[in-house]
Amino acid sequence: MDIIICAMKPRAPTDLRKMQQETNRRLFALVIIVLVFAGAGLIALSYGVGPAAVGLVCLLFGACLLGLLWLIFSLIGKWAGAE
Repeated sequence: MDIIICAMKPRAPTDLRKMQQETNRRLFALVIIVLVFAGAGLIALSYGVGPAAVGLVCLLFGACLLGLLWLIFSLIGKWAGAE
């Protein structure tokens, strides 16, 4: 029985903090997209196009508030040195 030892190439170091930040950005964008488009779509199916337009404005305003909150927390994280 022969034992074969394979020399593995060293991998580049993984930047877990950067991966976490990218994942957080993608998840935040997905939440906003689902909130706005699925919400407006459900309003349109239930009540019609007119109320859906009003609902879309309200949902976009809510998405902007969430974006502002995310921006504030991101700036606090950068200011605290978490990068």
